[in-house]
Amino acid sequence: VTLRIRPIVVSTSSRAVIVMAGTKEDSLIILDGQEEIEIHSGDSVEIRKCGEPAKFITMRRNFFTKFREKLLKDVVN
Repeated sequence: VTLRIRPIVVSTSSRAVIVMAGTKEDSLIILDGQEEIEIHSGDSVEIRKCGEPAKFITMRRNFFTKFREKLLKDVVN
């Protein structure tokens, strides 16, 4: 079962606790598509609002447009 395709919206004061049900197989939690944490039967994970604000980068141009331009820069048709 995967939760990655089931987005939910909750209040900023809410918290969610996920408990790994009894199973013979271990599972992975993947954070931001990068960090992997193995969890075992009985483990729990708490998700809540961070005390620090998130910082995001805004690009003036679409990343894929710029990427395509760089790839095709030296290509002759």
